Amino acid sequence: MQVVIDIPEQLYNLIQDKLDFNGDLDKYKVKSLMLAVDNGTPLPKGHGRLIDESTIDWLGNKDDRFTLEKRLANTSQTIIEADKEE
Repeated sequence: MQVVIDIPEQLYNLIQDKLDFNGDLDKYKVKSLMLAVDNGTPLPKGHGRLIDESTIDWLGNKDDRFTLEKRLANTSQTIIEADKEE
């Protein structure tokens, strides 16, 4: 299962530092992570790749569906790879 969560950057950095040194996380940090997961957005099985919309090359004819799809495929940065349903 893939879940998108939102945590403060400071908490993320603290966790990364602790994990690098095999340190223990205190109860507050663990609870914050549990709440983030609880409030997260589960991604559906078989979802397509998630992209950064701000990187799309919108120049040209937006009405030409083939051209638009080709540009999306070739210019947008992938944030999360597609879930290949098996």
